[in-house]
Amino acid sequence: MTVATTSRRAYEELKASGKDQTQRARILCAVTLFPTGITRRELAGVTNLELGAVCGRVNELVTDCLLVEDGEVVCDITKKHVKVIKPVMGPRQGELL
Repeated sequence: MTVATTSRRAYEELKASGKDQTQRARILCAVTLFPTGITRRELAGVTNLELGAVCGRVNELVTDCLLVEDGEVVCDITKKHVKVIKPVMGPRQGELL
């Protein structure tokens, strides 16, 4: 599957504006409030970001080993099985929660 030119352009503009880093920070902060996990759709509601933006930034944060997909739940809205996102806990990070 190839990424559409418009999608690539939009992502490049997002990175150039620095909004991607702001979105990543908002998501990381929100996830740490839910140490037992939160879904991407729930994160969209908590952060007031579009679901597509949340999915993109969460995938980046998982790739960067800052978040982890751990388990599944049934989404209250779609009734489908979805992944649960959790913060990656360092040796002392848990003391902050």
